[in-house]
Amino acid sequence: VGGLYRDSVEMICEELQSSALPLFLPCPNKRGNVGINQDKWIPNPSSTDRKYLSMYKFIGQLMGMAVRTQQFLPLDFPSIIWKSLVNAPITRHDVMMIDYHAFRLIENIQKSLVSLERSRAEVLDEVLGDAVFATTCSDKKLRELRPNGFQIQVTAANLGEFCEEFVQYRFSEFKLMTDAFREGLASIVPITVLSLFTWQELELQVCGLKSLNVDLLQKMTRYRNCSENDMHIQLFWKVLREKLDQAQQAKLLQFIWGRSRLPTREQDFKAKFQIESCPMAERGVDRGLKVQDYLPIAHTCFFQLELPKYPTMELMYTKLMMAAEHCSSIDMDHEVVEVSALFDDDDGEEEMTELDRAQAPPFFHSISERSEDASAEPPPLFSQDSVDYE
Repeated sequence: VGGLYRDSVEMICEELQSSALPLFLPCPNKRGNVGINQDKWIPNPSSTDRKYLSMYKFIGQLMGMAVRTQQFLPLDFPSIIWKSLVNAPITRHDVMMIDYHAFRLIENIQKSLVSLERSRAEVLDEVLGDAVFATTCSDKKLRELRPNGFQIQVTAANLGEFCEEFVQYRFSEFKLMTDAFREGLASIVPITVLSLFTWQELELQVCGLKSLNVDLLQKMTRYRNCSENDMHIQLFWKVLREKLDQAQQAKLLQFIWGRSRLPTREQDFKAKFQIESCPMAERGVDRGLKVQDYLPIAHTCFFQLELPKYPTMELMYTKLMMAAEHCSSIDMDHEVVEVSALFDDDDGEEEMTELDRAQAPPFFHSISERSEDASAEPPPLFSQDSVDYE
């Protein structure tokens, strides 16, 4: 498999996990800026047309190819998706990992119902008002929790039923999409094999490790026209370990190899990483030019890096990141890119505006226990029948 293929797969996954296509959405924790897994993407519950389901099936086929070839896909899905693919039981914890506010709120409601007195039940009926059996889902759209749910009022007597139906709906919210994933996977990998995996093992087989194992990469490296004891080689590994964060490591690996994730085992490397001193830079230095006038050169098909002999750690970091940031895709190899702004303190970006957050009914505010670092208001669980429904 060559660099063009690897780079194309990376770009496919990047486009899937963006607003460019209606297939995936950031999880509610991301929109509310609360909880963990804010980097995860979930299937769009609105994309249920046949054409979209066929796309989800194709993604499942890509997953199957990743399992067979170990050409990993940089997909960031939460546990609820991977568990659905291996038919593992889904728990409340899985949903809370993508929608902390909603499930924390439901849990507190259910705890309060246990000790709810009759006198307070009458007050609760007044507070609930015109609330009906419908709720705001992961795609911010209102959906019924039961047939004719928009016409069924929520009361103190059936509030427990509402909570349970809400939980069950969220457990199966992505079922159509994950079924399509499984169908695609089964066309490449025997469906019986999937039951042998835990959800963590399947994620590892499809996506590899998100973090870069620098020790493994260094072990699987060979050198040409240089040695591991040369100063610029030692600076390279030091920058990789000490200066680059996880995202920068992934960008650099994609620049060098056309993919952002390494194989997880030595035997899965089809070829070793090769570093050589950059001949072009050496010829330039012999003619009186400076080594800082040259950037690293990558050959993605051969997993090869031509590295100029940068004398300092800071210069090594600057040049590596300049190449990784501006030449992350093969189709940019011959473009002239203005790079002076890359390390400018003022990046010119506008400050992000605060996300609009939906307000929950006052009753839920009074019984919900919110974490101290949770600044976002919980999304509405109940829907009022005065809302216009599609």
